[in-house]
Amino acid sequence: MIFVTVFFIILAGVIIGVSGIGGFLFPPLAMSLFNISAREAIATCLGGFIILSSSASIIYLRNGFVNKEYVYLILIGAVPGVLAGLAININIEELYLRLSLAALLLAAAIILGAQEAKKKKKPLNSMLDVEEMPRLGFLGGKHALVTAGALGGIMAGFMGVGGPIVTIPFMVYAGYLPKVSVGSSMFSCIFIVTFAFLAHISYTSVNFVYVLLLGGLGGFGTWGGAMLAGRVKQESIRIVVAIVSLLSAVYIIYNLYY
Repeated sequence: MIFVTVFFIILAGVIIGVSGIGGFLFPPLAMSLFNISAREAIATCLGGFIILSSSASIIYLRNGFVNKEYVYLILIGAVPGVLAGLAININIEELYLRLSLAALLLAAAIILGAQEAKKKKKPLNSMLDVEEMPRLGFLGGKHALVTAGALGGIMAGFMGVGGPIVTIPFMVYAGYLPKVSVGSSMFSCIFIVTFAFLAHISYTSVNFVYVLLLGGLGGFGTWGGAMLAGRVKQESIRIVVAIVSLLSAVYIIYNLYY
């Protein structure tokens, strides 16, 4: 059991380090491995994400993929977002919180799968090499970063995901470089999850041994994943995340009714 725990935490960390997404896998993983409630798992994962996101951010910062202005704008939206997400978390029943996590996982699997299917029909050049061309309007420029931060904050406060699952695709859609979107999102995640964690422990009991396990092992995996980020095909990672998300959602729903 110890080996299984170590393996899955490190694997989830590697997925985050390579792609910047996958934090939504940790709450159901914590629920399963540690046999704790959804609310406790969310708070535990937020604490672990502080360590985890810091390890990846060092690599991205060293490689020049972190734009500090972008981070600042993301955080402007994230603070009220976290408070709004926490308010939802506190006032929702355990059953619906678990169903919300399952719905998030299903949505992630569908979106990632649809993206890959679309790419196969219409091949695109690698987005890592295109010039940064932010869109105009409310969903472009600085508005996009503040909006992305607010949505990421809500997800962190409500379901304990780090925020990059929202900020990365939002920034890419707005026209920002994927590698800069990942780096800036991961760096801002440190501050988002720290704020969310401090807010959550005021209402939820947290086992700090679990926090250190998730943060330490997951951080090791994330660091390794960040080192491999330029060598692994993003398409392969997205497919793996989609499959794991789908299986995790099925697992949560199965445990609710059987």
